[in-house]
Amino acid sequence: MKRTDLKVIRVLKEDIFGGISLVEIEGEGRTAVCRHYAGANPLVRFLSYYLGRREAAALRRLSPIAGERIPELIHFGNGICVRSYIEGEPLKKAMAADEGYYGSALDILGKMHALGVVHNDLEKPENWLVTKDGAAAIIDFQLAFYSKRRGMLFRLAAREDIRHAVKNKKRYCASELSEEEKGILENKSLVARLVVKYWKPVYNYITREVLNYSDRKRSKYSR
Repeated sequence: MKRTDLKVIRVLKEDIFGGISLVEIEGEGRTAVCRHYAGANPLVRFLSYYLGRREAAALRRLSPIAGERIPELIHFGNGICVRSYIEGEPLKKAMAADEGYYGSALDILGKMHALGVVHNDLEKPENWLVTKDGAAAIIDFQLAFYSKRRGMLFRLAAREDIRHAVKNKKRYCASELSEEEKGILENKSLVARLVVKYWKPVYNYITREVLNYSDRKRSKYSR
């Protein structure tokens, strides 16, 4: 598959890492989402391709549960990553206040983790969708990784996935937080504390000051 096989319906996002478009696959009439890397800033083009490979690898592992809540990988190669389109509204816009939504979020995370995949970027409400039936769907797997052994690092990352799901519940449905969920939020792991204290300031400086990029300010990506 090539970009010429795809008819662009609308551009969802353009930034230093390339672009994301809602497309129709020619000859199939199928709507999909295409991430392309041709327009990536030369300084981060290698990183952009690397993140694309990670996303494709994660989606391959998640193929048994792909569908309405996890994207299906359609194609990766020739400078593009094409995956299925999930109909839904971004959590940041929907601001879901239904406790059932967050129960479904923990449910899909459990299935994901059972397949050995952690997402690693679920603090952002932009990476959560509210589907037409009110369930949680997850997108943007560029920072995800697969672990066959599911060792300590995997378990810590999986715990962070859960903590971020609960953190979003606190944002939009705080009155329904259970005591267990409050405990999850209060007991941040050592790794998470180190990331916030040391890695996050460095990341923010490089992306915002050096590359003049902010994924939250520049992104119009919703699906």
